Amino acid sequence: MISHFSQIPLRQSAYSSQPFAFLDQRSHDDLAAVMEIDLIENGDRVARENWQGRQLTNLLKHAHARSAFWRNRIKPHQVTREALAALPVLSRSNVMEQVRREGPLIKGENTTQTYATSGSTGIAVQISVTPQNARYNQMRSLAPYILEGRKLDEPRTWITPADAGLVLEPGHRLKVTRARSWIGSLDHVFASGPLKTIYSTNDDDALVEELLKDCVGHLTCMGIYMDVLLKKGGTKLLHDMGVVMWRQRSDNREEERTNQLLQAGIPCLQNYSCAEVGPVASECIAAPGYYHIAHSNVLVEIDFHDTVEVDGVPLGRVLLTHLHSYATPLIRYVVGDMAALHDACPCGHDGPTLSRIHGMRKQFIRMPDGKLKPFYLSSRTLFNLVSCKEQFTFQQDAHTIIIELGGATSLTPEEEANVVRYVRHSCGEHFSVVVKAVSAIDWSKNLKRLPFLSAVA
Repeated sequence: MISHFSQIPLRQSAYSSQPFAFLDQRSHDDLAAVMEIDLIENGDRVARENWQGRQLTNLLKHAHARSAFWRNRIKPHQVTREALAALPVLSRSNVMEQVRREGPLIKGENTTQTYATSGSTGIAVQISVTPQNARYNQMRSLAPYILEGRKLDEPRTWITPADAGLVLEPGHRLKVTRARSWIGSLDHVFASGPLKTIYSTNDDDALVEELLKDCVGHLTCMGIYMDVLLKKGGTKLLHDMGVVMWRQRSDNREEERTNQLLQAGIPCLQNYSCAEVGPVASECIAAPGYYHIAHSNVLVEIDFHDTVEVDGVPLGRVLLTHLHSYATPLIRYVVGDMAALHDACPCGHDGPTLSRIHGMRKQFIRMPDGKLKPFYLSSRTLFNLVSCKEQFTFQQDAHTIIIELGGATSLTPEEEANVVRYVRHSCGEHFSVVVKAVSAIDWSKNLKRLPFLSAVA
């Protein structure tokens, strides 16, 4: 929590001209929301947990009153935080069943919005949300920049995979949108930089060319795009682009990559979120690898029904209870990740904290004996073994690993043997490894371009 705003540039017209007012109403409301989020997430723990208990009770009563599906799962005496652990876990198929039977529990086009998740790491789930959910997500994404004292007047650049249905303008190789500011109505108060969003079409040269046009500032993207930039020009290219911080999204955290950026003076942070609930946790800047849970949004449990051990530490399934999921309740939802849960953070943050977060379908293989095992292939190593531009690995069943190498029109027997040997070094000798050389990988069913997925994790 910051105690003053003296280091954050203000607009000369930041303050309201109305009697008995400091800020215009919208700016006042947004700044108040950021401060409230900070108060809950970083304030007194007992007060926070009391608030969470009341919010959970509200959600459980709402679900019980409006849904036959939830009345079968929640007994009248179970509408308290203490009873949460006794409720059954909620799978993706359970969510789909509730939506199919009952639809949103808050009705009306003006009160709910229904959308489907990408499904890139599993079954696509259709859920409904309220306008309050969208507003919260916006305020929660802005909060770290203000509370950490980051420079709001620096640009912010997003790189995101283009939708398969994207139609490009003639002569364009990717899509770019721009906005004057990335901090919403608070732009009336604080001097802020522009927002640039690049919808990548997997044309790496076009991506680099576009990023060099403007100062990048705060860069938010997946690791696959950072690897493209590092391969093209190393950290010098990032400095030429004006990258001051990298916030990684979605995919694997690679220690070698992170250390390379840190040595070049570029901080790296990662947020943990999912489309169904929004923010889940944010990496601690003082204790890398530990993630402060978004206490204002979710309750997190670890279930050891399905476990895996990573570096001697047992990890369990992450269960999320979204405190504001009134349209489509998500209570003890199995999000599909594994992690360790701690009572507090080494930095001194007094609140539940996650570490060693791993996505089940993108970071583990299922061994023939049914156990999970960490699985990771370095793209850099593969590119040294074979002349290719991209790779995608897929666990088809309990005995078969398929690896596609995009841009490799053919492989020599020696190259194929080297790839098989490298894959088996990570997964073990129990698997049949099938290597496919393809002109380009079809990412249409994996829009996030995740380098590994499992059909059996």
